[in-house]
Amino acid sequence: MSDELAEWISLRRGAQCRGMIWDALAGFGLIFVLRLGDVPIGTLRTMLMIQGKKAAVFGLAILECLIWVVAISRVLSPQTLNDPFRIAGYVLGFATGVIVGMMIENWVAVGTLLVRIISRTHSEPIRQRLLDNDFGVTAVDGRGRDGPVMVLFVVCPRRRLRELLKTIEAIDANCVVTFDTVTPALGHFHGAKERQLAGADSQQK
Repeated sequence: MSDELAEWISLRRGAQCRGMIWDALAGFGLIFVLRLGDVPIGTLRTMLMIQGKKAAVFGLAILECLIWVVAISRVLSPQTLNDPFRIAGYVLGFATGVIVGMMIENWVAVGTLLVRIISRTHSEPIRQRLLDNDFGVTAVDGRGRDGPVMVLFVVCPRRRLRELLKTIEAIDANCVVTFDTVTPALGHFHGAKERQLAGADSQQK
């Protein structure tokens, strides 16, 4: 075999090797991006579904399903079924998408929360401070292990949760705070600002 032929074969093999690497990386990147897209969309769809946003949920469900079908078809095709790069892209894209979905949920902060606050010694100062900050508070007398306690209930927008927790922690960092997502059915809490505006409107009328 001549030196020229050996060099040509070596270059040919190098080009094929580089092509295979680029194909593998492209497959990994495409599937990773697709999964990174559809998982956060699923998180957002679930959030809006709880709020009853039918039109938005319908559109997001179509988009999520479309992206998922494209991604899974790139992994489960006969030619790529055993490709570790595409499988890794699918797995890592899903895991990263979950984290991104959590970040989007905290950023968008849609929905309404029912917050329960139990403080052994600072219930009244907490209640008054929350009222001053335009939170609606309902106080209920209860009885704990060590005696009577006051349980505070606050219904607030999710976007104000951080503000609410900071206000409570500034007074009693050791109190117990829990919250659940709720869906308003009837009625609406009018904060102090809304009551002032409503009163001004009624006076003008």
